Amino acid sequence: MIIHLKIEDGRISNASFQTYGCPGVIACGSMITTMAKGKTIDEARKISRPEIIDRLGGLPLGKHHCAGLAAAALHDALGKINNPAQ
Repeated sequence: MIIHLKIEDGRISNASFQTYGCPGVIACGSMITTMAKGKTIDEARKISRPEIIDRLGGLPLGKHHCAGLAAAALHDALGKINNPAQ
């Protein structure tokens, strides 16, 4: 999963994602971009796997890793804001 962020005035003004995978990973990518919009970079860094699962109302057994993938992709994108060479 790749997450694209637009930052304006220290806040995430827009977020989108690209992924290949099952409906679980697509739902998690959609949810995390929704959750990130409007947050500061520090607030977005606190979004976690359990929070994504909770906001989705749960995930089927064996699909919780999809939320971890989405959280990792967001954290990776946030890390590149301060270090764009990554």
